[in-house]
Amino acid sequence: MRQARGNGSAARPVEPHVLPTWHRGERQLPTVQGGRWHQPRTRLSLMRAQTRSLPPVSRAWLSLRQVGANPPIGRLGSVHFVPGWGREPGLLGGLVRNSLVSHHRMRGGATTQSASRLLVIMDVLGSPLTGDGVAPEAVKVVRSLTRLVKLDFWLRCPDFLAHELLTEVEQDRQPAGPTLRLVADMIGGVAPSLHRYPMTKYLYGAYERPDNALALLASRKHIAVRRVNESSSNARRDYYLLPRGQEAATALQADIPEMIWYVRQAQAIGLIPEAVTGGRMRQRQYEHEAYKAVAAGKLIPDITEEVTLRAQEICARIGLPWPPNTPEDAAGGGHK
Repeated sequence: MRQARGNGSAARPVEPHVLPTWHRGERQLPTVQGGRWHQPRTRLSLMRAQTRSLPPVSRAWLSLRQVGANPPIGRLGSVHFVPGWGREPGLLGGLVRNSLVSHHRMRGGATTQSASRLLVIMDVLGSPLTGDGVAPEAVKVVRSLTRLVKLDFWLRCPDFLAHELLTEVEQDRQPAGPTLRLVADMIGGVAPSLHRYPMTKYLYGAYERPDNALALLASRKHIAVRRVNESSSNARRDYYLLPRGQEAATALQADIPEMIWYVRQAQAIGLIPEAVTGGRMRQRQYEHEAYKAVAAGKLIPDITEEVTLRAQEICARIGLPWPPNTPEDAAGGGHK
């Protein structure tokens, strides 16, 4: 313990400024220095035996992420999964995988990206209206936030949407050829890395409130939000697409070619019978074991490899090549 020196005053003891020592089974609390609480700016202390089990890139990332440095593989905003770690079980499990996904992707991208996706969902999958009494000027409606979020999950996670389409093929509810081409577009090429924005699971499945995106759309008069029962704070909210929003959705497709990919995704969601209500979608999404096994607060994992193997087996069984696409149909062909 060192001694503090003042202007002729007696020396007083000052607690030393030390690093946390959780890897030795202890935890030292922040100290009082100069009459104020002071928390050392250190990286998250993890058990050394665990960090040694991580791949080199992951260890370097963990060493840097809490001290203000950028990850060694690029800026945080452009990181998806660190190579070599995405599917390794590891001792830290979902904690490390959550950490290695950028906050940008965990929240569905920028607010404008989320707003664009929701606009496509409402335009393609909204129920047509003719003079609805609640919002007479609206052209379409998505009833309930649950349905909107579940639709957004399939749009953000093409691997899970592809899994559901394969189920439709196996149960003879959709034709094999066209549906398998849709699946190949979703999970082949660079599509997963470009378009996948993983979602967090909570008590009732994939759920993230898109408040900022909805507020942006409402402020531009693209949508209107109405509560079904004004007397309850938990009342269902319906989301109405206004004519100005429909015009914006059409303009997006014309001005930004990449938006066509999301339109095709939304059209593919419409092939799933359960897509009509949020509750039925939630039940169907829970039928996948990997989805069901995710703990609350963790990211829903990537199942692209599993879906690819399943698609290959179906193609082999019905005598089709994999992938069943022509070169110009390859997933993400125009994207860089």
